[in-house]
Amino acid sequence: MARGFTQREVYYNNVSSPMVKHKSIWMLLAMVVELNLKLEQIAVKAASLYRDLEEIIYMKQLKGS
Repeated sequence: MARGFTQREVYYNNVSSPMVKHKSIWMLLAMVVELNLKLEQIAVKAASLYRDLEEIIYMKQLKGS
């Protein structure tokens, strides 16, 4: 657990699940193969972990942790 002093309220329960057509996925994969591109995948739930932070984050481990 991190101690945050500039926290803001975020509603994580208000989420939607975007849908994609299978034809779109096949087209994307065909383009990757045809253009010899590199395809990567990340977990959407952890996408915020891949973001560069502009703020300095101060953390302190809680006692007994």
